[in-house]
Amino acid sequence: MWQTYLLRARDIAAERVREAERESRLRELRRALSQGPQRTTRRPTGDRADR
Repeated sequence: MWQTYLLRARDIAAERVREAERESRLRELRRALSQGPQRTTRRPTGDRADR
């Protein structure tokens, strides 16, 4: 019986994580839109260093 409770709790936690990620992406999109087209989200040119 407690196993189904744990599975349900895990599902709820995973759904909360997905919602938080979606909301943070929406916040980033809104911030980028409010900043205007002058700022792009392209990676800096020195991205070979972390490869």
